[in-house]
Amino acid sequence: MNPSTIHSNKKGHERRGSNRPSNRSFPRMNSNMGAADKLFRIVFAVIIGALYYKEILIGAWGVALLILAGIFLFTSFINWCPLYAAFGINTRAAKKRKAPNQH
Repeated sequence: MNPSTIHSNKKGHERRGSNRPSNRSFPRMNSNMGAADKLFRIVFAVIIGALYYKEILIGAWGVALLILAGIFLFTSFINWCPLYAAFGINTRAAKKRKAPNQH
């Protein structure tokens, strides 16, 4: 047996297996948020958090907006919005391609 295929867990027990990735294919989370979109989401989340902390936003609406602010922060940090992916929206700037040299 190849030593690179024997792994041990925290308790020292060995398990045998391949260190190759499995054949399962998972969808990739390609970034679909641009810098302006991320900035807007972060600013919105900070404002909502401050308004909730100062008890200007209270009750069910305050909690609902606080949850939305948390979702906005999370999606900003991972650069991916599941609703954008579902609707095919991409706010990222397209990468500039190098123009071919013309003489």
